[in-house]
Amino acid sequence: MRAAQAVGLLDPDEAWQALEMTDDRNHTVHTYNEALAEALFARIPHYVVLMEPWMAATDQRLDDPAEGPNG
Repeated sequence: MRAAQAVGLLDPDEAWQALEMTDDRNHTVHTYNEALAEALFARIPHYVVLMEPWMAATDQRLDDPAEGPNG
């Protein structure tokens, strides 16, 4: 997430949200608490809003050689 911010795929707020999403993912792997699982599940729509433009920007960067690491 920090690397995505460093190359301009995420702004600082989006990078922070992405790190929170990763934390939520990590909590789901190690929890069997239904209330926590439901709270995390409720945040998924927010993460979709974050991920869609991020993935589109990543795809665009990959499709445009001028935008690559040496461009």
